[in-house]
Amino acid sequence: MQKQNPSSLRATTVRASLVDWIGHEEIKPYFPDFGLLINVAGSILMPVARRPARSKWCTTEPLGRFLTGMAMGVWDGALEGEGVERLPGGFTVVENPGFRRIMGLDAVDGQ
Repeated sequence: MQKQNPSSLRATTVRASLVDWIGHEEIKPYFPDFGLLINVAGSILMPVARRPARSKWCTTEPLGRFLTGMAMGVWDGALEGEGVERLPGGFTVVENPGFRRIMGLDAVDGQ
């Protein structure tokens, strides 16, 4: 298909780094019970790790909105700039900083 019509096939990869589900109550029923120790450790360590690794961090709610928007073509015009790499053959790679920039998360976080 790509050989017949090069513009007909486009693939995009989103490289989300540290995915944080802790504050997303709607998806918690779909996670297995990790046990008390892991739940407590995650509740303590995730906020501590979040600050220095902010550009590598993403929460599930904005990531889900971004991926859904990608499937609907909402972000087609925004997939440019820092954190977005266009590869030959119609392939695009969106790194975590690009996802955060496009979604406006760094502006909200004050970074």
